[in-house]
Amino acid sequence: MRRLRRPAISLPTLIGDGKGSLQATENLRTRASDPVVALSFPDHWNASDVRGALYAMHGRVCAYCQGDLPHNDPGDVEHFRPKSVYWWLAYEFANYLLSCAKCNRVCKRKEFPLPRGVAPWVWEKRDQIQEEQILLLDPVVDDVEAWFRVERRDDVLFFLAPVAGYGADFNIGMRIKTTIRFFRLNSPFLIKQRSRTIYRALQALDQALGGDDLRAQEVRQMASRFHPHGTAIRQILTERAPELIPSPEEELLHLVMDLIYELKLADASLAQSRGNPSDLRFRAEILWALAVLWKDPPAGSSHLVKSLLVKAKRWDEVNGLIQNWANSFA
Repeated sequence: MRRLRRPAISLPTLIGDGKGSLQATENLRTRASDPVVALSFPDHWNASDVRGALYAMHGRVCAYCQGDLPHNDPGDVEHFRPKSVYWWLAYEFANYLLSCAKCNRVCKRKEFPLPRGVAPWVWEKRDQIQEEQILLLDPVVDDVEAWFRVERRDDVLFFLAPVAGYGADFNIGMRIKTTIRFFRLNSPFLIKQRSRTIYRALQALDQALGGDDLRAQEVRQMASRFHPHGTAIRQILTERAPELIPSPEEELLHLVMDLIYELKLADASLAQSRGNPSDLRFRAEILWALAVLWKDPPAGSSHLVKSLLVKAKRWDEVNGLIQNWANSFA
């Protein structure tokens, strides 16, 4: 896992007359009249603005296993606290993470482990939700990068483990162990994927330390928090070559450049598919991701985002979306 920063933004789907906002209001009204009635949860969290904001926050990397999300698996918009229990958070961006299908549909499903004897928070305690005792780590709230490390075992495989010292803290240690077990972060397939990625980085690092500048740049990109297993690679660089750890500005640059490239691919695909709906949605999500990165960039540099968009001749389109976005809040 790696620490995530949630953009401080309001999304049209989830506020005002947006479909998610209206459904949330309807659910609140329904529960006020009947506390046990079943609620409806249309998947408005899959709207392009919501997905785009999550891509700006995560890249195309799962929040839990930090595995790659290829384009044929765009990822699930995952409710950290399940909507079946925490129904008032169903349309709250603050409750969303981007997850691979395995972590969401196989591991997590509707589960949300709590300490023995602890009941889930209820609507009346919603304003103190961060005080709730939970067993899963929240990558937005918890300092997960300080609590996990990769360990090389059997000389060839990399396992995820608690950092020495935190295991002695019962609360943190229990949450780390529960999260590893719950999401199967040391499953055979994930160990294989993690180990292969780390070995590619180690090979590039050896050549980089030998003076190969191109390989040095490759290692810097692989250590980004927006790259699969980037946190593990960053740990290795901390120990062997801290000068190659990418700055937040570098991470932002590479993310924006990747999204601009995806926008080019989307345009090429649309030219062939003649307006295929899935291609149109994909393109809209990329535009929203770029707009969110300009509005609230993780490295605090809107100028960098704009300069890249201007150079790629994409600023007018993204700026048009931003202006419409601003007008929707007027």
